[in-house]
Amino acid sequence: MTGRVQGVFPNPYTRSPRVVDTTDGPRTMIGASFRPVHRPGLGRTRALVLFLLAPALLCASAALAVGHPTASAATGSSYGGFISNRVDIVFPAPTPGIELLDHSNHSIGVGLTISHIVEMLPGTASDPIVVQVASPTNGSPFEPTSATSGQDSFALNLHGLVPVLPTHAPLWTNPVGSLPTNSSGSGFPPTAPEATLVVSYQLTTGPTNLQGLELSWSIKGWPWLAHNDLLGIEAMFTVFNATSFRVCPALAAVNASESQCHGGALAPGATLWNSPTLTSVLGEDRQGLTAGLAWGTTQSATGVGPEPVSAGTYYAEPNLDRVTLASSAQGASNVTSDARLALALPPSLAGVPKVLGNPWAFGVASVVFAAVAMGAIVAYRRREERIREQL
Repeated sequence: MTGRVQGVFPNPYTRSPRVVDTTDGPRTMIGASFRPVHRPGLGRTRALVLFLLAPALLCASAALAVGHPTASAATGSSYGGFISNRVDIVFPAPTPGIELLDHSNHSIGVGLTISHIVEMLPGTASDPIVVQVASPTNGSPFEPTSATSGQDSFALNLHGLVPVLPTHAPLWTNPVGSLPTNSSGSGFPPTAPEATLVVSYQLTTGPTNLQGLELSWSIKGWPWLAHNDLLGIEAMFTVFNATSFRVCPALAAVNASESQCHGGALAPGATLWNSPTLTSVLGEDRQGLTAGLAWGTTQSATGVGPEPVSAGTYYAEPNLDRVTLASSAQGASNVTSDARLALALPPSLAGVPKVLGNPWAFGVASVVFAAVAMGAIVAYRRREERIREQL
């Protein structure tokens, strides 16, 4: 009876007069040795571990690309840029031009580029006459210095030499801002005098739905034509998808819900020069979000002291308002001024992290995940087949 039963149900307990080297168990000496009995729990655990390692690889790849508040060489940024959970800072070219972008949606943003240094004839004319001009965006690349970054902080200084060319043309000759010069031939004449422009950027803290950026600039060694002329900069103030620009007496509060700017909207092509109410300009996009540019009422001139700022604005093109800030610096060797850029962020998105990175990295991680998962499944199936063969 016992032999019949064993014939139907194979007995794994067979005696062997030799050493048995098992695969899944310990070595067994002669005598009452056992066949290796596969342990289903151990094989299942191995398969499960392999299966869980795959999504871990994918998560690690994603974690490397999550936006953190550290300086990084962001794509399209000439000076390293800055990425945080609120805003991204990008320098599109190696010149004094910056973009402040909503981290979660780059269609919300503001840009400011110092396009010209201008020396203008004094007076209160509605369209000032420029007699000398330097173009930082057309000269040699600016060099970065003193770059720092940290938890929601970023600072960078740029400096460069700019050739100064003679001209005699209205400030707002055309919408794009180019000014005719009296130089002949292509490029800058080799005898053109040069001045130094230093621009500093500093990210500021504020409410969760508002991000500010302080900037200052210094014009050093300007070759004055007349000491009573006005000297300053022209900046291209760009608001992404702007629907209107307004002149403000003060940039008191820029936010997503309302603005305390009570100035009237500028008509496309409108200009305004040296108005007492012009101390900031506000742009509004299709979502009702606003971005603003405000400046101080005086410029500092070495050996002269504070001089009142003469400001002008020109709604030149859709999304673009040209702002000119100058003062009578009395031939000073160093003229310094500052301004503040502000961008309103959507309240529902402010501070929400965003995964950034190369899509190829995610593609490779996905392939690795699929391969490891498939390998785990195949190993599990083979194990099940071995168990069935031994029963």
